[in-house]
Amino acid sequence: NIGEKQFKKYYSEAVRRKGDTGQNLVGILECRLDAVLYRAKLVPTVFSARQTINHGHVLLNGKRCNIASVLLKPGDEITLKEKAKTIPAVLDAIASVERDVPEYVEADHNKFSAKLVRVPSLDEVPYPVQMEPNLVVEYYSRKVMVGAYCANRNCLYPRATCYQSLGFFMPMTFYRLWSI
Repeated sequence: NIGEKQFKKYYSEAVRRKGDTGQNLVGILECRLDAVLYRAKLVPTVFSARQTINHGHVLLNGKRCNIASVLLKPGDEITLKEKAKTIPAVLDAIASVERDVPEYVEADHNKFSAKLVRVPSLDEVPYPVQMEPNLVVEYYSRKVMVGAYCANRNCLYPRATCYQSLGFFMPMTFYRLWSI
């Protein structure tokens, strides 16, 4: 449930980090607040995780957090508010035996809390299908040019043709007329 623009941002961050880009991308996606809440078995689905977070039922390190895309760091603790502890979907999720809590998440169902122990690798994540992040990396490596655009955030010109990075602005149409 991630938009294209946000996924490109995650891909750019995965490329920037040291190591395998596919492993980094999976680690980034699994460190999102909604993913950790789902993996800790505190909610039945990823969509209910997003709804629980958006409704303000989640505390991140003791503070209310209503943004599902927050990236957690190892050691961050998630707890549910008192009102959320009586939600039937939360109680059913904790009681279900369909899925297990992975090793990189430390869950305490008595306290309705969870803690991210470490950033997971691809083989630790319990996906129901075989994941091939190298195909995703291959696709986005052609689609996203990391660092190839002007330093100005509002500029959409490639760095090689943008004059804002040189200290003055010259629109491309003027540049084309001027170079004739």
